[in-house]
Amino acid sequence: MKKISKGQLWEYFILVSRYWLAFILIFYSIAKLTGFQFYMDSNLLETKVKDANLFKLSWFLADHEPFKTFIVVSQISAALFLIFKRTAVIGAFLVIPIWLNILIWDVSFMDRIMAIQFGFRISYYIILTGLILWFYRDKIIIAYKSLTEKINSGLNRSVLLYISLPIIGFALEYIIGKIVSVILTIIYRL
Repeated sequence: MKKISKGQLWEYFILVSRYWLAFILIFYSIAKLTGFQFYMDSNLLETKVKDANLFKLSWFLADHEPFKTFIVVSQISAALFLIFKRTAVIGAFLVIPIWLNILIWDVSFMDRIMAIQFGFRISYYIILTGLILWFYRDKIIIAYKSLTEKINSGLNRSVLLYISLPIIGFALEYIIGKIVSVILTIIYRL
């Protein structure tokens, strides 16, 4: 019988972690699409906001579009990136804000016991994601080095240039805002 090395076990653990996290993301995306998550509690509409259960109220609000679709697309995208070895690092980086958002959401709106339970569960997912990134650290270091290398853009970067950037940005936003306002006014009058 062939002995399995520590490196092979570690690689297998990372593979299982990637697929497990992808499964979790897809599972919860399907739950959102089928109404098992972010559902509307009909009794909630009859309840005064001050008397409403915060968690049910938060799910009611999260069930609105385009928020729900954005969450579903984000989760499925991160899951697909995690599945494939070539894109696993991208998937891991994409899923970190998803896990953090879920963690903060749960802690903010769930009752204390549920928040603790889900907090540990999401923390476990964050740890698995961190281990995936640790496993692929050599690739991340190469990417980081290529992104942080000094590149000569040919621009003479004076202090005046940096001071003018926010002014130019504000001017562009103002001009575009005026153009959009005129277009919407014309469309509204039609």
